[in-house]
Order: sequence, then structure tokens, then C-alpha cells
Amino acid sequence: TLLSNVNNQSIINHVPDFLSITSLNQLKGINPTMIRGDNDLYSVMDQMMAGEINSLPEEEAADLSNKYVSSDIRMVPEIEGYGTNKSIPEQGTCGNIWNPLVRADSFTESDISSDMDCIPPTNPWVEVARRRCYEKFKKKFYSTFSWIASNRNPQSKATDPGSLWGKMPPHSILERFYFACKTKETVLVLEKRKKALSTEHLPQTNCEDMANIVSLMSIQKNKDLLIDPILISPFQTYPTSYSMLRNEIEFQFKREWRKSNKGNVDILDLFFASSSFQKKCMKICREVNELAIEVSRDFIEDLKKKSGELSSSSHYSRRNVTQKKGIPKLTFSREQDTDRAGYVETFSVTFAGLSFRISRQHFEKLQLLYDRFNKKSKSPAVHKDLFHSAIFVLLARYDLLEGAGLQSSLNGSVFDILLEHFDCRLECFASPLNSRYERFCSAYVDTDRKFGSLGSFFNFNFEGLKSGGCFQANPPFTSDFIHAMCIRMEHILTNAQLQVPFMFIVFVPAWKDSKGWQSISKASSLVHHLFLSQKDNPHYYTEGTQHRRMKGRYRMASFDTSVFFLQNHKAKEKWPITEMMLQELRNAFALNPEGKTFPGAKVAALKTKQDIEGERNARRVTSKETSKKHMASDIPLGKPSKGKKRQMLSTKRRHISSKKMKKLVSDDSQSQLNILSSLGIPEAAKGANISVDIAKTREKGRQRKKK
Repeated sequence: TLLSNVNNQSIINHVPDFLSITSLNQLKGINPTMIRGDNDLYSVMDQMMAGEINSLPEEEAADLSNKYVSSDIRMVPEIEGYGTNKSIPEQGTCGNIWNPLVRADSFTESDISSDMDCIPPTNPWVEVARRRCYEKFKKKFYSTFSWIASNRNPQSKATDPGSLWGKMPPHSILERFYFACKTKETVLVLEKRKKALSTEHLPQTNCEDMANIVSLMSIQKNKDLLIDPILISPFQTYPTSYSMLRNEIEFQFKREWRKSNKGNVDILDLFFASSSFQKKCMKICREVNELAIEVSRDFIEDLKKKSGELSSSSHYSRRNVTQKKGIPKLTFSREQDTDRAGYVETFSVTFAGLSFRISRQHFEKLQLLYDRFNKKSKSPAVHKDLFHSAIFVLLARYDLLEGAGLQSSLNGSVFDILLEHFDCRLECFASPLNSRYERFCSAYVDTDRKFGSLGSFFNFNFEGLKSGGCFQANPPFTSDFIHAMCIRMEHILTNAQLQVPFMFIVFVPAWKDSKGWQSISKASSLVHHLFLSQKDNPHYYTEGTQHRRMKGRYRMASFDTSVFFLQNHKAKEKWPITEMMLQELRNAFALNPEGKTFPGAKVAALKTKQDIEGERNARRVTSKETSKKHMASDIPLGKPSKGKKRQMLSTKRRHISSKKMKKLVSDDSQSQLNILSSLGIPEAAKGANISVDIAKTREKGRQRKKK
């Protein structure tokens, strides 16, 4: 139809100069049966005209848009085997970073959490402005906190808890305070919105137009019906922020006190109740509150300024019609890998001077997720542009979170064990970058929903799942956040009206004096607690920044890990906790696909269970023998790190070389001197004496280091 009407003067007027009318007439002669579809042809015409179809008169543009809207537009074909729900063994950096075969079709749009309504929409311009303001907030928070913490009594002793103020890490305090604060804000805003539904009309938050975003941010935020996903709200709006910031400061004090080995942490309770500590905490809170007010005001002003600039200019640049404004640029790079044979392939997404890198494996994952959950686009070209904007917004948002540990996840082998034994295919705390399956709950529904997110865990409709289910939870390691998570889980598992199996498997650090750990350990629905020691049971997590790390996706846990199994009465009958399953979980947690822990990781799926069990038993015997040798040689138990191995090896080599040197220059030294003197070589004899002196000096230095 489009080709038959190509002589329409309104379309010809918008054809660029480089495209002649004769070429369009040649296109008219093509057999329609040779073309895959009208959608592809419309996309080609749109690209040839540099998007100028969008600038047609409104009536003609609407007619074309309605005629060529597709219900199934994709960038990449669907993967073979999708929906078979099979497990895929993880294979390190260039292997399987997720399982695309598992289909989570039991979750519908009605199950998606309602927190999408309380978060304003976003676009690349908004994220650039938000990033600028948050960087300003973060920089001033660090300097303000360090300045207040450094003002302490110079006469305080080293054993005084007040001496730890100088060791407080402001970046860790901000990261943990941020997660706890945003969780509380979301809960309070949702409660207000439920009450406001009966009294006033709430605006829609699904329009990404700049003018609509500015209107939502400036009007509705004053009524406390919207929250910003990144910027901290003023403390007057949410008074609980004072106590949460103080809790994080107290947590860091306890942590530093244990590192210093200064005794029992109960001594700190008196210090926390002192007037000096309370005054300093209140001063920090006041400064942070003023900073939050200033940054929030600057953010609204930046959005208004940018909205005015965009409204005064066209969507497409007139100087260069091939470069679209508001669409991030995508570039691909391929570099030689210096450590192993092959290449390192990455993509860079650039917009407004900001550039973010992502590995090829993660980029292809996001492409597939976007195709699955965004099928209705006007054309393939529009579909691609929207994907570029979505991926830039996603990378910009998660780049603001510096805490890589807060975004770490389990390795794929652990997920395979949970899928096999409990049919666990939903993560309660994940992101499009580190999720194992296509569906997950995440913190930022405004950026993650296009890639399969179901919204926040705290607002997800678990009660609406007719068949129940098993869910994995690896929350951010903040005490208040874990405590709030436990309350939500207990509410679900103790609900007598739910006569279907519900189960949660929680992975948290074994910080036994923290509020979050104690709340889970005392939960009424707790069935089993698996403890993994950092020394006796080395285990691995996936890096939180794995999407931009070109080498090394895994990190050994720097803490003990607790695995809690929480079930209701129906789940106890359906999914019993067995010793065999627990042992498989331990072995899976100890697996590093990039390391040498289990050399046969890549072919493990092809072996029988008996072969795998035999290999595991052989490894356990070998590890016991190694431990006995270490005990006999007074070497600390536990597997040493690579750096420790190098240090032990270099020390051994130095010890052997020093023995050889001493034997060479000290045995029969007097006879050697006599021979040299008889030969008339006094200088050589002096050199021998010098060598002896050097050896003695080195030996004395080593003795001092040992002391």
C-alpha cells in the first residue's frame, strides 16, 4: 500500500535530496511476495528518510502509525529451547551468565507490584540530571561526615570508643543508609496513595515525556505521593531517616571495634547512650538533611530548564538529520585478551557525555529480555531506538550504586540446585544485569520493568499466586533492610488463608549481632539454618559489577554466610529439607567456574550422579590430607589465597637461597682466606669477608622481621 501511494506529494516532499524519485519508482516494481512484510518495508523507508516520517502532518502520521503497528517486533530471534525449564551449567566469563530457557509464565501483569505508580517515569535526560545531583550529594556527604567525625577530643585514649570516629567509612554508611531509607519511603508513600485514591485523582506515571515528568516531580512530590528512586528525601518528610542513619553509624562502630580486637561490643552500648555521641549523630543528620533539600531543589530546576530547551527545539536535529537527539549512541569494540586465547567484546552506550560499558554477553541478554516484554512498537527502527534509551537509563542508574557487594548474586550452580529440588525460578532481589531468570523483583521498577522486573519485593502480590512457589532471596546486606524483609516473609508464611505451599530461601552474611540476622534466626517459620564458614567452607559470589568486568566475574566470600529455609505447613510437606540436598548446596557454593576449585565444572552436567559424588568424596579426602599437612607444618588452616601462596613460596625460596649462601661463604672460611692470601689475592679475600658480612646482615634483618 505504501509503494502504490509513493507518488503522494506529501511523502515526496519529505524525501531527502540524496534519494531520487526514480529509485522510489524502481521500488514500486518489486514483487510484493518477495518482501517479508509491510513492517520491514516501513522500517526501511523510515531509516532512508532519517525518521522524517515522524514529522509528517499529524493526520498522515497517525494514519501511517496505526496501519503499521506490529504486535511482535524483535531485534534477535527467540532462543531454541525456551520454555523447557532446563538448567544450564555456568561456565565463567565467556560462558552462560544466565538461564534463558526457564519460562516464568505463572506471573501475570496483575502480580506486578504497585510501586510503579509511586515512581515517576524516566528517560536519558532525566538520568543525566539525576546523576549530576546525586554525585553532588555524595561528594558533600563524604566531606561533611569526615569533617564532623574528625572533630574529636585529642586527649581521648586508644581504648576509648570515640577514637574510632576517624575510621568510619562514609561510603559504606551512605550505601547501607540509602537502601534502608528508600525501602521505608516506598512503604509510606504507598500507604498515602491508598488513602488518597478515594479523595483525589492521581496522575498516570507511564508517560516518559519531559514536560509530564517535570509536572509529576514538582506537583505530586509536594504531596508526598511520589518518591525519587535515587535522591534522598528531606528528613522532615520521613522522620524515621534520623534513626536509620544513626543505626548505620552504630553498625560501623561495632564492626570497627571487632576489627581492633578491643573486647566485647557490649561496652559500646554505654558509648552510644553518651551525650557526645548523640550530639555528633544529630549534627550529621542536620547537615545531611540540609544537603538533601538543596539537591532536591536543584534537580527540579535542572529538569525544568531541560524541558524548556527540548520544547523549543525539534526532536531531530536539522543540521544533521541522521543523528537523532535523545537517542543514545551504541558502539562495539573487540580487543585481544592478554590472559587467554580469544577476544574481549564489549558495547559502549554514550549519551550527553556519559558512556557506560557492558559485556557482549550481558548486552545480548538484555536484548532478548527487551524483545520478550516489549513486543508492540511502531517499527523495528523505533523498537531499536527505544531499546538504546532503555539500556542507557538502566546502566546509568546502577552505575550510581558503588557498593558492588550490595549487588552481588549467587553463582549459577547454586541456582541450578534450587531449581532442581524446589522449582525455584524467581529472585526476590535482583536486577536485569545479574538475574538468573527472566522474571525477578528489583529495586527500580521504572528502569527494570522493560527487562522483566516485577517491581519491588515488598509490594509484589505473593498472596495472589494460586499455586504458591519457592523464592530465593539474596537481599542487600543492610540490617534494617533484612529486618523489613523478614517481617514481609513472616506475614506471608503465617497467613492461614493461604492453603498453598510457600517457601523462601534466604542468603545473608552471618552477622549474628545485627538486627536483621537475629530477626530471621528467631522467625517462627524457620525450618533449617545452613551455616557456611569463610575459612572451613570457602564459597563464591558473583560480582555486583559483573556486567562491566571483563575478567573475573566471581569473588570469594569475605564473611560467613547463613542460608535460612523458611516454609509454611504446605511447603514442609512438598519440599522436605534433606541432608543430600544440603551437601549439594555446599558443593555448588564452593564452585568457581573460573578457578581451579572444581576442574571438571564444564562437563559436570554430562556425568552421572555416582561419578560426581565419587569426585566430591575424593576432593574431601584430599582436602583433609592437605589440612593435616598444614597443621604439621604450623601453617594456618583454610585454603590460602593466591597472594598468600605467592608470599609463602617466595619466603621458602629466600630461606633456601640464604642457606646456600651461608654454606658457601662460611664453611672453612679460614682455610679459604689462607688459600687466597697464598695466591696473592688479598682483595679477593677482602671480598669474601664482605660477602660474609652481607650474609650476616641479611640474617639479622630476617630475625628482626620475625620478631
